[in-house]
Amino acid sequence: MSDDAVIKPIPQIGYHAASYRTSLSVGRCYWAVSIVLAFFMSCALSILLYNRFAEMPTRIAVENQYASIHDVPYPAITICSPNQITISSLEHFEKTLVLPK
Repeated sequence: MSDDAVIKPIPQIGYHAASYRTSLSVGRCYWAVSIVLAFFMSCALSILLYNRFAEMPTRIAVENQYASIHDVPYPAITICSPNQITISSLEHFEKTLVLPK
C-alpha cells in the first residue's frame, strides 16, 4: 500500500484547515468594510440628490381625473429648463435678431 492511499490522521487535517480560518476572517473583514462603505456612499448620494432637488424643485400639477381626454391641453407634460431667461439676455436677443425679408 502506498502512502498516497493512506488516510491522513485528523490532527493533520485540522492543522491544514487552520490556514483557511485566517483567510476566512480576512474575507469577512473585506466584505464587512465593503458593505459599510457602500452604505455610507449610498447615504451620501441620497443627500446630494436631495440637495439638488431642494435647489431646483419639480412642480407637479394634478388635474381632475374624470375630465375628458379632449379637455387636457397639449402637451400635458411640460419640462422646463433650469436656465432662466433674464431681461438683459432678452434685450440682447431682440437687438441681434435678424428677420428675413
